[in-house]
Amino acid sequence: MSRRVEIRARHRLRKRRRRMTLVGGVALVALVVAGVAIWISNKPVGEIVLVESTSLAYASGKTLGETDAPVVIQDFSSFT
Repeated sequence: MSRRVEIRARHRLRKRRRRMTLVGGVALVALVVAGVAIWISNKPVGEIVLVESTSLAYASGKTLGETDAPVVIQDFSSFT
């Protein structure tokens, strides 16, 4: 191999190493940031409260709610 080819090969190798070091550094920083974000947001939730389920009365099988509930009808119209 000629000296010029050897020098070019060394430059390419150095450039590749620098690029891989940069990619590895960015990946490491991203992992650290993600780990810190997960660690900070990992707080105890507290006591778990179960809510009692209730079943609503069906009037005709197609509607929900009480059958004697008050109804308000509002009409918004403009004839101009």
